Amino acid sequence: VRVEADSTAAAEAAEQRVVEEIERLSKIISSYDPSSELSRWQARVGESSTLSPELYDLLRVSDRWREATGSAYNPAVESLSQLWRAAEKSGIAPGEDALRAATGRLQHS
Repeated sequence: VRVEADSTAAAEAAEQRVVEEIERLSKIISSYDPSSELSRWQARVGESSTLSPELYDLLRVSDRWREATGSAYNPAVESLSQLWRAAEKSGIAPGEDALRAATGRLQHS
């Protein structure tokens, strides 16, 4: 993060606020952190969930972009990314059922 300010103290304070906001948002929307709100929501597919206003708004805007781009932008591709990251860690390619489920999410989103 690069911050310009009238003084070093002001720049450091602004930088700290930016870093704190990044950390706060990461707790909501990180797909890499299994404890983030997004990850917990994704782990409960098919279950009713109450989302924070911020996550709800993010998902709503993401869906609008998916529609506007004819699915060129599709956040559901994350399910494939997660599947292949797990395969890389385990050294075992995903099975056909897992691939079918992940690609099905793309088609239904």
